[in-house]
Amino acid sequence: GDALTDADFNVAVGVGSLSADTLGSGTVAIGHNALATQHFTSATTAYNTGVGYRAGVAVTTGTNNTLIGGLAGDAITTGFINIAIGQEALGAATTGCYNIAIGEYALGAADTTGIDNVAIGSNSIIFAHVNPAANIYLKKNHYPRKLDPVTIKSGAWINPGCIITPGTIMGKNSILSI
Repeated sequence: GDALTDADFNVAVGVGSLSADTLGSGTVAIGHNALATQHFTSATTAYNTGVGYRAGVAVTTGTNNTLIGGLAGDAITTGFINIAIGQEALGAATTGCYNIAIGEYALGAADTTGIDNVAIGSNSIIFAHVNPAANIYLKKNHYPRKLDPVTIKSGAWINPGCIITPGTIMGKNSILSI
């Protein structure tokens, strides 16, 4: 936090942590280069938390992100309201928002700009929506965006590497594995 000039309620512990910001407030950066590039040009309450080696290192103007673990959320630049817990969790997201990644590499390489995704476990992904076609004609006429809830009942296990698609219902005490 050595660049902070007019900001309040920040905590910076570790070499290079919160080192570029001058006006952001309400940020906690603990660890080598945690939130190192966060930089607000106007007084902004960022509410970012980065704990771990290079956690949130690329965040520039993203807000309300909680990134815990080495390299957690390390690609986020302007994304907001993301939660990443675990080594390299949410590691590819750049501008995505409302994502939750829990576990080593959860949503690590699968999602760069996604919204409303949840991943639990190493390399696991849960989607509440899907839009499989890249071709605009196919999207409009044959494969429209599908939005269905995902229900995971009490005691269900989701093992590493699993992908859950829209409309899935996992029963009580069920186990999903690959």
